[in-house]
Amino acid sequence: MLNQLFSLLKGSERVRALAATRTGVALVYLFLAVAGAFSATIFPAVNWSILAWIILIPLLLCITTCSAAGAFLRGLTWGYFWSLCSFFWLREIALPIPFLLSAVLGAFPAAWAWLIRFLWKNLAYPLRDRLKGSECLAGEFPFRNPLMGILFVLASASIWCVTEWLRGWIMTGLPWNYLGTSQWKNLPLIQICEFTGVFGISFLVAMFNTAFWLALYDLRIGLNTKRYLRPHPLTLTFLLILGCFSLGVHRMKEYKLDHEKVRIAPIGLVQCDISQRRSANYELAKEALEVCADLTEKLLREDATARQIIPTDHQVDTSLKLIVWPETAVPYAYTGGAEISDLYREKIGAFIHRWKVPFLLGSIDFQPSANKTGEFAFDVFNAALFVTESGGGVRDRYYKVHRVPFGEYVPFGNEFPELNRMIGMGRNLTPGKRLNPIEVIPGVKAGVSICYESVFPFISRGHAVNGANLLLVISNDAWYPTSFEPDQHYVNGLFRAIETRLPLLRCGNSNYSVLISPRGELLESVSPKNDPGKQMRAAKKFLVPVPIDPKPTFYSMYGNVFIAICGFLALSALIFAFANWRLFRTAQADPAVCKAVNEGEPL
Repeated sequence: MLNQLFSLLKGSERVRALAATRTGVALVYLFLAVAGAFSATIFPAVNWSILAWIILIPLLLCITTCSAAGAFLRGLTWGYFWSLCSFFWLREIALPIPFLLSAVLGAFPAAWAWLIRFLWKNLAYPLRDRLKGSECLAGEFPFRNPLMGILFVLASASIWCVTEWLRGWIMTGLPWNYLGTSQWKNLPLIQICEFTGVFGISFLVAMFNTAFWLALYDLRIGLNTKRYLRPHPLTLTFLLILGCFSLGVHRMKEYKLDHEKVRIAPIGLVQCDISQRRSANYELAKEALEVCADLTEKLLREDATARQIIPTDHQVDTSLKLIVWPETAVPYAYTGGAEISDLYREKIGAFIHRWKVPFLLGSIDFQPSANKTGEFAFDVFNAALFVTESGGGVRDRYYKVHRVPFGEYVPFGNEFPELNRMIGMGRNLTPGKRLNPIEVIPGVKAGVSICYESVFPFISRGHAVNGANLLLVISNDAWYPTSFEPDQHYVNGLFRAIETRLPLLRCGNSNYSVLISPRGELLESVSPKNDPGKQMRAAKKFLVPVPIDPKPTFYSMYGNVFIAICGFLALSALIFAFANWRLFRTAQADPAVCKAVNEGEPL
């Protein structure tokens, strides 16, 4: 096996010659398309996370010997098919969406490839060797100066993280399926997220990809020249990963459940498993209400029976203190004037009057406002309503801050109303203005995220800084009943628990109604614990360990300081590479400068 690998590496010159032909170029792009598509398997529901540590190597193999435009196009090809297969679940909204969106998302790996090629060209070899021509470099080790090799791999990982961060903000942001997200099962490693966010994991994975590829590149040259160059970048990468892993093991011990530092909050989750029915008629809405009410009634009766069988004297009171329904489980506004809205309030009010248990409901809500002409109007919000009154009255509200583009509003739809008609879904919801935790139980302040918000770190960070000691997600993934979107949504959201070191309770419509510990581990599920993604209709009481006096994490307090460090590393490397590029161009054009470089004279 090793002999065959060595033969393949030694034969890379023939591969390079083939790549210069039209057939070879076509094969290169086909290879990148397949590699990009296959790389999507690192995410749910396939979860081949081990492949994340090598998925960038095919792209790196193809960008160092081509032009700048070629590197961008090759990165775009790889990125397009990676994005297409990662986000193909969007076909359930409309078939063209993943094909169009991937053209945008693919630009980020393309930019990374273009910049890495620039760094390689201007950092890999000394200026004197470059002036001798590319033929003289064929048998030479790149980065003979170990510091240059280390700078290259650090800059490579930094640029990747910066492009991910930009993707999380540009065009309202899509912080979904970052490279580091693939490691969600590697609990010790992902503990560093309390300092770096998920970007720290992406950094380690991208750095290993580059360092390992560089070691393979040196191995090929060493086999041909019978020489050896120590893989300093790979050694540093291993040490960095080992250090982060060891730190993670220590931090997991620090956040082991301590019953003296938590209060138990008994909270019931209702997973109604109702189909998507945003434009439901009266009958469909009434059916949804009845399903949720029946599940709630059963849960409350079971809780009452348990209290009669198991006395609570001298024990922690585990009787239900809150019932949570998913996002827009009933597709009519709770505070609306429709007949089903009246029935909705009547049902909830009757539950509260009889069982003395408040509710947290996902619903559309309204607030009066004045439009541009001064006429009376209403702003419409996607809301979480905290209902405590026996008459169904609402005590507190949280309005969704980050709306789903094209689902909950059309970007620039107010400026260009024609867009609303062409691509809108008949509504433009108003964004909330505050990240206000809701005290759902005395001493328990829930920082609520509504569905898509759970993948945005700034939402949970804001809640944590504002006093939340529990993260509560209400979601409705009924839009995607046959795809792996719910799996990815769950995985992308669980990192919020580690970043804030708060327990995360998630109430889904069809699946993934779960309790996540501050260490990012699954504690309980409405569905079987070994299969939380199973679609089923159920309700369950969770005994949530809520920290009494949690301290904000570094990430909660200071946000993406790590990205600022990545930006500094990337910018430093690019400036140094640019200076080398300018000097190289000057030496090519000026024989005197070229002679000075070759003779080692100071410039």
